[in-house]
Amino acid sequence: MEKTLGQLAEFLGGVAVGDTAAVITGVKGIEEAGAGDITFVANPKYMKFLETTAASAVIVAPDVQPQGKS
Repeated sequence: MEKTLGQLAEFLGGVAVGDTAAVITGVKGIEEAGAGDITFVANPKYMKFLETTAASAVIVAPDVQPQGKS
């Protein structure tokens, strides 16, 4: 599967912040993710990884305001 961040945001009914043309090729955990991967944060204890993840995109709740990533 290869979709852009913009396509995934539209499909999920979310809002993409950043490069909507970024190509997403896989899904991995926030600590394992790299370029081309999308990940998510559902548990607050993983919020600390938002600044260090190498993922191309992160799915977060609408009220989350990540620092340092866009």
